[in-house]
Amino acid sequence: MKIINGNTDIYFNDAYAVRKQVFMDEQGFSTELDETDKIATHVILYDNDKPIATGRIYQENGEYHIGRICVLQTYRKNHLASKVMKTLEEIGFKQTDTIYLSAQLQAKGFYEKLGYLAYGDEYMDEHCPHIMMKKSCL
Repeated sequence: MKIINGNTDIYFNDAYAVRKQVFMDEQGFSTELDETDKIATHVILYDNDKPIATGRIYQENGEYHIGRICVLQTYRKNHLASKVMKTLEEIGFKQTDTIYLSAQLQAKGFYEKLGYLAYGDEYMDEHCPHIMMKKSCL
């Protein structure tokens, strides 16, 4: 398995393929593309040449945000999301001492195990409850 990070079209297309399958096909979100994709660094984990997991990091208003963490269903339970997160954090913590993310409520425990703390009120993104979280490297 290999991890690639970048923001070229080929990497984005691989990231989008994984995100579409997980977020739209499995979870029922209506869209998966947004303007942030153009400025984000996408991290993709491959099994041979097949993209199987992804996430992104981007800067917004001086803050670094991680998002769109997902793993294809047949590859779950292999700690691949943690590998993607580690790579994204390595990128982010070179630039800042605090990283933010918007977590699906069902994934809150996963992020807490990685050191993220929830803050603020829960909110809905389409049909799914979310919570803001952050992690400092201090």
